[in-house]
Amino acid sequence: MTKVRSQGQFAAEDMFFSPQRARPEPLRVIYCFYCMREAPVRQATSGMVKQKPNKRRKKHGKKNTVAIIGVCALLAVLIFAFLWEKPKANNPTAEDTSLLDDIMEAASTSGTSKSSLSTSQGQVLSISDAGSTALSTTNVQSEATAAFSQALDTASITPISDEKVKNILFIGQDHTEDEDQSGAGSLILLSIDFRNSMVSMVSIMRNMYVAIPGQENSWLNQAYISGGTSLLDDSMKTNLGIQIDGNVEVSLDEFISSMAQLGDLDIELDQAEADYLNTSDWAKEQAASLGTTTDGWNLAAGSNSLTPEQMRIFSRIGHIENSSKERTDRQRMVMIAVFEKLKKTYSTEDAVSMIDQALSNATTDMDDDTLLNYIYSLIVYQLPLYSDHSFRVPLEGTYTNETLSGGTEVQVPDLKANADRLRGVMYAS
Repeated sequence: MTKVRSQGQFAAEDMFFSPQRARPEPLRVIYCFYCMREAPVRQATSGMVKQKPNKRRKKHGKKNTVAIIGVCALLAVLIFAFLWEKPKANNPTAEDTSLLDDIMEAASTSGTSKSSLSTSQGQVLSISDAGSTALSTTNVQSEATAAFSQALDTASITPISDEKVKNILFIGQDHTEDEDQSGAGSLILLSIDFRNSMVSMVSIMRNMYVAIPGQENSWLNQAYISGGTSLLDDSMKTNLGIQIDGNVEVSLDEFISSMAQLGDLDIELDQAEADYLNTSDWAKEQAASLGTTTDGWNLAAGSNSLTPEQMRIFSRIGHIENSSKERTDRQRMVMIAVFEKLKKTYSTEDAVSMIDQALSNATTDMDDDTLLNYIYSLIVYQLPLYSDHSFRVPLEGTYTNETLSGGTEVQVPDLKANADRLRGVMYAS
């Protein structure tokens, strides 16, 4: 006589032997064993008397019950342990809380994208662009510096203007790879004193901390970024007392390149600059980009006759160790060398024509005739540029270095000291 599997037997065997079924949950397994033990056995044909429970199965029934109870107890212990540990993981210790407070306090004064933060517990955490730390704190992208803000004494600055003095601001559109690519790459002020027949050329540091009219104090470049040449000129007048008569936005690298027909130019190098040009990988890469090589370069401290390629590379150098010069100083030195050679070597007409061509891609708020007349005056009158009329603002010893909350490093100047120096040089009586 063929026996038919009970409903409980179908369930249990299907779960354990069917490859299509997933591994059963513990409670479901217990239920299936229970069904196998209790379900009646169906007969293959109707009308037949049901068999009595097998005595052997009955004999082991109590043992099965004990096993089921044991499994349930074990599951209960595991579930209890899981629930006990889960809330504990979400409750940080007092030390963790203090450490987290240190991190979040630093985050509120965010500035740089990567830095190290020392906590009150003496631990150092690395904070990266991902914004993740060992405590799973998100969006922490700052160095631990307090937001810098300082009032500036602009009331002591008296703006000055003179019809016989014309100030032209050259706004360089060149940036190095590690610089913020927005705003001005450099600022060079060309001042022509027609009364005393003199010229001054001054680099204005774009990261000088200034009072920006109608805005919060910030670096000078922010005035140009947010308000163009108009707000930049107003900021120059407010902080340094200088009236800007015209602006020229130009790639100084392209300007220098266009003057290659001048040939070699004499430039004074310090030892750090000479070594950097001769041996640095950066100089080699720059030379390769210009289709040349640094092989055979033997530049030394002192006056050097630089080729057009060397001149361009020199003007691109940013800050290098053991040199007090900045990139804007080097650009200013090259511009001075260009004008000096134009005055000594070329006729007035040729010199003005070359400058006009070099500035063909420049943008200016002056009409072409006015700008060219200023340049013509430089050439035809052989206006001298004395060494003490070429410098950088803020002056050495008149500023402190600070960091804004956004991470921008600024030079906080003694405005009056710098304004007085500019006034004495550009508006000499």
